[in-house]
Amino acid sequence: MKKVLALVLALSLVFVLVSCGKTLSGTYGTGELLGTGATYTFKGSNVTVTAKVLGFEKSYEGKYEIFKDDNGAEKIKFTFENNDAKEYAGTFSFSEGDDTITIGMITYTKK
Repeated sequence: MKKVLALVLALSLVFVLVSCGKTLSGTYGTGELLGTGATYTFKGSNVTVTAKVLGFEKSYEGKYEIFKDDNGAEKIKFTFENNDAKEYAGTFSFSEGDDTITIGMITYTKK
């Protein structure tokens, strides 16, 4: 009985650790160039992407997940219900610095 209980507790701990993914908080953005730029606002597992093109802004709300792929590389995956956000949806390489994050090949600074 003790062995079964120990096994159940061990498996529970594994599931808890696996389900706890890395999360971000705050707003990260690029510097604007000619009225064009983007910001990512993270809260829990939610993300809002605001794209600014020639002074016009459009925001998309969705979910994100940070994980390691089979090779151990950190990735970020975005999902959006709005089909207009397909440019921002998908899986990208990811890294995090002190006040920066890099998504794909673009570095965003915390605001």
